[in-house]
Amino acid sequence: MRKFLSIAFSLALVLGITVSAQSQQRVLRGKVTASTDGLAIPGVTILDKSNQTGTTTNVDGEYSISVTDRSVLVFSFIG
Repeated sequence: MRKFLSIAFSLALVLGITVSAQSQQRVLRGKVTASTDGLAIPGVTILDKSNQTGTTTNVDGEYSISVTDRSVLVFSFIG
């Protein structure tokens, strides 16, 4: 019985940590524009180096990406 309680407590602890880690994620939204004229820049790649996920800006220069407190975003554009 003691072993079962120990396993159940360990499982609860892991689940608690997982829920806590997920609650730190949030969606970051933004718009990439040119500094010279303020026009939107479509096709910019945004990469989160911490978890290797990414997205690109739409035709209006807008993007959204899930980030954490440790995210490091890299913006790149060829054009």
